[in-house]
Amino acid sequence: MIKNLSFLLVIFTAIACQNQSAPQANDDVALSGTIANFKGDYLYVINKYSKVQDSIAVDSSGIFDSRIKVNEGYYRIIAEQESHQIYLRPGFNLSMNIDYQQYDETLAYEGTGAEPNNYLAKKYLLEEGFGQLNYYGYYAKLDENDFLDLADSLHQLNVSLLDSSDIADDRFQLLETNSLNYGLLDKKSNYEGMHQFVTGKQKFKVSDDYPDVYKDFNPNQGDLLIAPGYYFAVSGYAQKKASEAYKDGIDYVLLHVKTVDSLITAANIKRELLYNIGKYRLDGTKELDQVFEIISTNLSDLSDKDRLGEVSKVYEAISKLAKGKPSPDFNFADMEGTEMTLADFRGYIVYIDIWATWCLPCIKEFPDTKQLMQKFEGQKVKFVGISQDRNKASWEKMVKEESLGGTQLIADREDQFFTDYQVSGIPRYILLDTEGNILDANAKRPSNPNLEAELTGLLSTLQ
Repeated sequence: MIKNLSFLLVIFTAIACQNQSAPQANDDVALSGTIANFKGDYLYVINKYSKVQDSIAVDSSGIFDSRIKVNEGYYRIIAEQESHQIYLRPGFNLSMNIDYQQYDETLAYEGTGAEPNNYLAKKYLLEEGFGQLNYYGYYAKLDENDFLDLADSLHQLNVSLLDSSDIADDRFQLLETNSLNYGLLDKKSNYEGMHQFVTGKQKFKVSDDYPDVYKDFNPNQGDLLIAPGYYFAVSGYAQKKASEAYKDGIDYVLLHVKTVDSLITAANIKRELLYNIGKYRLDGTKELDQVFEIISTNLSDLSDKDRLGEVSKVYEAISKLAKGKPSPDFNFADMEGTEMTLADFRGYIVYIDIWATWCLPCIKEFPDTKQLMQKFEGQKVKFVGISQDRNKASWEKMVKEESLGGTQLIADREDQFFTDYQVSGIPRYILLDTEGNILDANAKRPSNPNLEAELTGLLSTLQ
C-alpha cells in the first residue's frame, strides 16, 4: 500500500511540477548529488554487518539521485576504491558532492542531515592526521602513563571538533558524544592485553593506579546501541567478565554466551552480541550444540528471523567439521605456481596455518612455527601455510624475508575452502590426520605449549 501511494505521488508531482523532486516517504532517506571524475556505475551503502544495504546508480556525468530505506545508524558509502562513514536516519534529505580524485578533502553535504555528516567528514581528516599515534602497534608499546596521556589528548581533539561543529541535531550529539567517550573507555580497557601482545611481555600488568574504566559502567543502555564506541565497550565488558570467570578446561565461547545471556538485560544489546558471537565465533567452541541453543533461543523473535538464519547456516557448516569428518579440499599454488591439493599430503599429519602479510597476530606466531618445524623435521608432519593475500608480490617477499619453511601456498580469500571452514578471522589453524580427515578444525596456535605434545602423541600412533 505504501509503495503504491508513493508511486502515485511521484506521478502526480511529475505532472504538476516537472522541475521539482518527488516527495520523500517518512521512512526513507533521500541521497542525491554528484561524484566528479568517477568511473564506476554504483555507490554502495554498507551496513554495520558489512553487507550491502542498498546500491545507488551513478550516471555517466557522476550524478545520482536515490531513495533508500534504512534504520537509524552509522553506515559506509563505498565508491570503487574509496569509502567514508555516513550517519543516516529516516527523513534525511541529503545532497552529497565529491571529487573522486580528492575524495576525503572534497566530501561535503547539504540538506537535512548535513551537519552530522559534514562533521564526520572532518573527523576522518582529523583522525587521518593522527597517523601512527592512533595505531595500536605504536601506542600499545608506550608505558602506562604515556599511553594514558596520548589517549586522553587524542580524545580531547575529537571532542573539541564535535563541540566546535555546533551541530543542532540533539540525537546525533547524544550518539556521537557517547561513542567518543565509550570508545576511549574501550581503548583504555584493552591496553594491558595489547601491550602484552605488541611487546611480547606476557606477564605485564597495569599498575594499581590505572583507571578502573568499567567502574559504574552500564552495559544496558539500549538507546545507545547504534553508537559504535558504546557497542565496542559493551562487547569488551562482556568479554572481560567472561575472562574473569574462565578456568582451564572451560569452553570459553560457551562461557562467553552464558555471560552475555545473564549479564545483559537490554534485549536489543543481548541479541546483537549473541548474533555476532554466532556469526563469527562458533568455530571456536567444542560445545557447539549448547552454544547454538542459547543463541537461537534469544534470536527466536520474528524480527530476528534473518539473523537467526545466518547463524543457523554457520552452525550447519561447522557441524560438518567435526573430528573424523573428511576435510574440505583445496587447490592452491605454491611459490613456483605448482598447484597442490590435500592429496599431495596424504600419509602425513597436516598442520595448516591460514595467514596474511597484513595480519600482525599471524606474524607473531612465526617464530614458534619455525621451532615446531625444526622439532619435527624429517617426521610424518607437514606444515602448510595458506596466505589470503591479494598481493602476490607482498606474500612472496614475506615468505623469503621470514624464511618460512614447510609448504607455502597462496589463495583467494573468497575461496570455497575458507567458506567451508567458516574462516571469519586469522590466524586460523587446522589439524588433519594422515587420511585427510579433520582432527581439529580450530587447532591450537604454534605458541600454545600443548601443541607440541599433541603432535608428538599423534605421531606415536603411527609407529
